[in-house]
Amino acid sequence: MSNKMPGKALFYIISLSTVAILLIAYTLYIMDWTQLSWVPVLIFLVLIIAADSFPVNLPRGGKVTVSFATIAASILLFQPIIVICISIALELVLIVQSRERVKHIFNAAQFAVSTGFAALVYSNLAPTNISFSFAHIPAFIAAMVTLFILN
Repeated sequence: MSNKMPGKALFYIISLSTVAILLIAYTLYIMDWTQLSWVPVLIFLVLIIAADSFPVNLPRGGKVTVSFATIAASILLFQPIIVICISIALELVLIVQSRERVKHIFNAAQFAVSTGFAALVYSNLAPTNISFSFAHIPAFIAAMVTLFILN
């Protein structure tokens, strides 16, 4: 039995990876580096790696991670490129360590696209004032809908 990937699957993974790379390039371009504080980013990186490292077993089989809350909070707190970096951190480590590189490349691209677009939706719809208010709720709901649709 051959382990060769079907052409359509390979095309899909390459296309998704291309979109992810373009999105990363765009979010790097629009990043306001003066607002970056490394300590919160490092805390969220630790949280997302911990959440992804300890999956929860489902009663009828399968596993799920509990990283959604960390990603949702990062969308509220950080600029889009930081959200992307936080969401793909563990997958980048697994690309290097694992033999299933294609799986982790796909996962990283998919996380980059879904969280990146959700973060862009939030950053474009949220009020520009720094303090959180009820006016942020529609932007957050739109970002979560985007995340669910693309995920």
